[in-house]
Amino acid sequence: MAMGQALAEKGMDMGKGFAERGMAVGKGFAERGMDMGKGFAERGMDMGKGFAERGMDMGKGFAERGMNMGKGFAERGMAVGKGFAERGMDMGKGFAERGMDMGKGFAERGMDMGKGFAERGMAVGKGFAERGMAVGKGFAERGMDMGKGFAERGMDMGKGFAERGMDMGKGFAERGMNMGKGFAERGMAVGKGFAERGMDMGKGFAERGMDMGKGFAERGMDMGKGFAERGMDMGKGFAERGMDMGKGFAERGMDMGKGFAERGMDMGKGFAERGMDLGRKLAEGGTCARRMTGTKTETGIEGGITRTGEEMYTTMTPDTTLRGGAYWEFVNKGQPVQSVYFFKGDKYYRVDLKTKKVDPASPPYPRSISKYCLSCPEKHLGAEKK
Repeated sequence: MAMGQALAEKGMDMGKGFAERGMAVGKGFAERGMDMGKGFAERGMDMGKGFAERGMDMGKGFAERGMNMGKGFAERGMAVGKGFAERGMDMGKGFAERGMDMGKGFAERGMDMGKGFAERGMAVGKGFAERGMAVGKGFAERGMDMGKGFAERGMDMGKGFAERGMDMGKGFAERGMNMGKGFAERGMAVGKGFAERGMDMGKGFAERGMDMGKGFAERGMDMGKGFAERGMDMGKGFAERGMDMGKGFAERGMDMGKGFAERGMDMGKGFAERGMDLGRKLAEGGTCARRMTGTKTETGIEGGITRTGEEMYTTMTPDTTLRGGAYWEFVNKGQPVQSVYFFKGDKYYRVDLKTKKVDPASPPYPRSISKYCLSCPEKHLGAEKK
């Protein structure tokens, strides 16, 4: 009974040790899970913050590029409008100068034509006057009055031709001036129209450039805002996943710790029950032993190991379940015993804890205890095989 009680206490101690180790392992897993979850959360927040900052930088870059493009379009539009205005002014000035030159030419031609007509009229009048003088001289004797009449008529005709030539020259000069003035006014109007169109085109280009720049700026801001929101969402998602993973690791660690504790308690309870049963069996049947010599026997409860010239006793005590008293060393390390022996009457069984079945062997179990404990003759000469 004392040995059974000692085995029970040893089993309880082992169960308590397994429970404490399981709790420590579970606590370690829980702490590691929490640390991992915290690390994932911090990394997720850092990633989210990084994505947000990058999105803001990208949005700011797009906005600046849009403003620069708008400013460039406006400057180009003003330059184009200024160019059209300068060209219109140059064209108007050219048309005005050409009209003035044409009017001046027409005036000069009219003056020349009037001068020519006047000279021709004077020449014709002079010719008529000379002829009238000649005729009058020829008719002098016949009549001074006829010569004088011809002379007066010739003078009147020359004066009329001269006046008509002057009028025609004056008319040509006025028409030339009017035509030059008209060409000048038309050139100015055309130049003014080109200048106004150039200004309108420049203004239109400037407005379009500003609108395009504003559009680019708004799109850049929207893109930056979108990137920032996505970055925050990604960061939030990473943080939530990290927390979930940490929570999962903690729960798994707690479950593993709980499982280790339960298994340790079950193993301790099993050791206690087996120790009590073994102590009771030994108390009821006592111990038996026989002296054995030789170089090698089976291991386990059927025998032990001896060396040449040495002797040892094998007994029906727990020390014989493993070689040379290694049982308690094995138990103290907290390792489970793989095989358990059960006794019923004069028979015993060997059970494998892994399969929870009677071990297959030759000869098969159950076997008689008389061969090892009662010093009876061996019925089986061959060595038992597992």
